[in-house]
Amino acid sequence: MKRFFQSLPIRWQMTFWAFLLLFSLFIFYNFVQFYLLQRWFYQLERDAANAKGEEILFFLSQQGVKEPSDLQRIRPLLYRFLDENQTVKIMNRKGEILLTLQENENQMNEGAQMNQESSFFDLFDWLRGKEEGLDFWNGETHFLSIRRKISLGNVQGVVEIINRMDRYDQFMKQFFLLMLGGTGIASLLSLLGGAWLARKLLTPIRSLSDAMQRIGRGGFHERVPVKENHDELSRLSIAFNQMMDRVEESFLKQKQFVEDASHELRTPLAAIEGHLSLLERWGKEEPEVLNESLKASLFETKRLKRLVNELLEVSRAEREGEEEYWTDPLPILQQIERNFRSLYPEVTLHTDLKVEGICLPVRGEHLEQILYIFLENAVKYSEDEKEVSLTASLEGDRCLISVSDRGIGIAKEDLPYIFDRFYRADKARSSAKGGYGLGLAIAKRLVERSGGSIKVNSQLSKGTRIEVGWRFERQKGNHCTSPPGK
Repeated sequence: MKRFFQSLPIRWQMTFWAFLLLFSLFIFYNFVQFYLLQRWFYQLERDAANAKGEEILFFLSQQGVKEPSDLQRIRPLLYRFLDENQTVKIMNRKGEILLTLQENENQMNEGAQMNQESSFFDLFDWLRGKEEGLDFWNGETHFLSIRRKISLGNVQGVVEIINRMDRYDQFMKQFFLLMLGGTGIASLLSLLGGAWLARKLLTPIRSLSDAMQRIGRGGFHERVPVKENHDELSRLSIAFNQMMDRVEESFLKQKQFVEDASHELRTPLAAIEGHLSLLERWGKEEPEVLNESLKASLFETKRLKRLVNELLEVSRAEREGEEEYWTDPLPILQQIERNFRSLYPEVTLHTDLKVEGICLPVRGEHLEQILYIFLENAVKYSEDEKEVSLTASLEGDRCLISVSDRGIGIAKEDLPYIFDRFYRADKARSSAKGGYGLGLAIAKRLVERSGGSIKVNSQLSKGTRIEVGWRFERQKGNHCTSPPGK
C-alpha cells in the first residue's frame, strides 16, 4: 500500500492529503458539535424537570399539605402542572406511592411501573445524597427521572418527575442523520477541494515544467509567468527566470565568442594557406618567393599562436577561482616600472607608488599580468603625447592602483563593452595595432576572481584612466603570509 501510494503522481498525493485533512477537520467539528448539542439539550430537560419539581413543592406548601390524605384532596389541582408525556409521583420514605399523576395512562404505565420497581432499590441511596436523578430505558423508550425531597408534616419522602424523552431522542436522531448526510456532502467537497488545492499549488510548478520543455524545443528566450503575490512559488519562478537570464546571457556570450574566435582565426589561417599555395606553384623555382612566403607564414603562425594563448588565458581566468594568496605589491610595481622603461624608452612614465608595508589578496603573477595589459594598451593607443602614469595609493581599507594615458580615449557608448571578449572600439585601428580585444577581458576576470574591483574613465582625444582596487592588510614581520598575521 505504501509503495502504491508513493508511486502515485504528486498531484494525487496532494489531493489525498488535502482531502484527508479537510475531512478529518469536518468530522472532528461535527463530533464536538453533536456532543455539545446533546449535552445542552439533555441539561435543558433536566433543568425543566427540576423546575417542575420546585413548582410542585411550592404549591404543596402553599396548600398546607401535612397529611397523606391532603394529597388526594388537591389531586385535581396538581394536574395543571403536568406536561405532555410526563408523570409525577409522591412517595414516602418506605418507597410507598402516596400519589401518582399522569396525563396519558397508556403511554406512561410501562415506564412508571419500571420506575416504581426500581424505586424500592435506589430511594434510600438518593435520600442519603448518592443519586440526583435517573436516566433509563424501557425497551425502546427513553425516560428521565428527577427527584426532589419533600418534608411537609407527616408527608416525608420524595417528589419524582418522570419525563419521556421522545422529543429529545427524535431531535438528536434527526440531527445525527443530518450530520451523516452532511458528512457525505463534505467528503465530496473535501475531495473536490483537495483536487482544487493540489491544482492551485502545482500550477506554478507545471508552468515551470512547461517552460523547461519549451526551452528544450525552442531556445533560452522562454520565461515562466510570475504572479506578484510574494509567496514561495512566485519566488521560485523569479529565481528560475533570473537563472535563465544568466544562462541565456552566457549562451549568447559563448556564441559570440565562438563567432569572434572563428573570425579571428580565419584571417591568419587564410594567410598561411595563401602563402603555402603560392609556394606550391612558384616557390620551388623562385627563391625570392620562397623566402617571402616563409617569412609571412611564420609571422601569421606567431599571430595565431599568440591568439590561441590569449584564448587560453581567458578560459583559465574564467574557470579557475582565486585562492587566498597575499602579495606585497610594492616590489612588483617597482619591477614593472623598470621593465617598462627598458621596453618603451620613447614613452614618458610617471610613477607615484605609496603602498609600503601592505599585502593584497592577489597572486603576484596575476597582478603583474593585469598591469602589463593596462600599460601595453596605454602605449598602443597613445599617439602624439607618449605619456603614461602608474600610481598606487591607500584610501580607507582599499589599495587603488591606476594606469592613465593621454591617448585617443574611448567613446562613451563603447565603455560598457570594452571588457567583452574580442570587442574593439575602433576595429580598423585596433587590427592595425595587432590587438585581438582579449587583454581587458583577461584583466577584468583576474581582478574579479581575486575579489577586486575595476573602473574606467575615458574621454575621446583626452585619454583613459583605468583603476583597480583591493582591500589590503598590513604586513606582519615585513612579509606577506596567506593571509597576513595568521
